[in-house]
Amino acid sequence: MKESEPNEDFFNQLYGMYDAKADDVTSPEGMPLFANLKNDRARYSQEGLIAKGGMKEVLKVFDEKTGRQVAMARLHLNSPEELYEPFLREAQLTALLDHPNIISIYDIGLDESSRPYFTMELKNGKSFDQILSGSQPKNQLSHAILHSHLEVFIKICDAISYAHSKGVLHLDLKPENIQVGKFGEVIVCDWGLGKVMGIDEMI
Repeated sequence: MKESEPNEDFFNQLYGMYDAKADDVTSPEGMPLFANLKNDRARYSQEGLIAKGGMKEVLKVFDEKTGRQVAMARLHLNSPEELYEPFLREAQLTALLDHPNIISIYDIGLDESSRPYFTMELKNGKSFDQILSGSQPKNQLSHAILHSHLEVFIKICDAISYAHSKGVLHLDLKPENIQVGKFGEVIVCDWGLGKVMGIDEMI
């Protein structure tokens, strides 16, 4: 097997996430990921909104079991059930991508309204877009700033190269989806439009 090809176990896990053939996407057969979840919402408290997008919102919450702050993504309150499986696939797909420059997923569950959510590492820092917007004009950038931007870019390339080696495409790669921590951590986030090569064409 070539190094760039996904290993068999990884591919089988991915395929299992997309192996729903039922026409009714709101039936247990058509929503296998959602059907396996349970409500453990009491685990999280102290919610604070971090960001809101078209499909979901991201909150800062306190994990009562581990005693730490984490980020929680969940669908908007009135989201149709047709979005549940794609939302959960994003979480499971991201969880399978084990790389230091890809966001880590901690938990998947249901909230008190039976909406799916997932929690992930919480990074204190800025998006790469915010960093670039705060930089000087391109022709005035110092050598140190250029070097810092290049280091971020290299880590992004490392993460995407790893994902490609697993047969996964991000498809929404932009500075807003790159988080840069206070200590130089670079994290590629938001894999909601991710595509698995060789699987999406089969379903």
